[in-house]
Amino acid sequence: MITSRWGLPSPSTQKALSTWPTDFSRDITPIPCHSHNDYWHRVPLYDALEAGCTSVEANVWLDTALKDDLYIGHTRQALTRARTLKSLSTDPLLTILNNQNEPTNQQ
Repeated sequence: MITSRWGLPSPSTQKALSTWPTDFSRDITPIPCHSHNDYWHRVPLYDALEAGCTSVEANVWLDTALKDDLYIGHTRQALTRARTLKSLSTDPLLTILNNQNEPTNQQ
C-alpha cells in the first residue's frame, strides 16, 4: 500500500516517490467519500488516495506573519511553516502526475 512504509517527508521520500511504478494506484477503487481535515492524517493526501477518496479537504490560510505563503490548518494557532498548501497538497499531486505521466519517446 502507498502509506504502509511511509516516513517523514524528506529528500529520500521524494527519491522513493520517483521510483514508484506508474500504476501505483491500480488496486485503488475511487469511492465518493471526503477526507475531512486531511492534514490531520498520518500521511496527508496519500492516506485519502489509498482509501479511494475522491475529495480532500484543506483549510487554507494566508498568514503573512509566518511568511507570504498559503498554510494549512484548522485554526490560526495550528499553522506552522512546515504545513503549507505546497508541501501537503500541490507538490505531492504534481509528483503523482509526473510519475503517472512519464515522458514517452513518441513524437
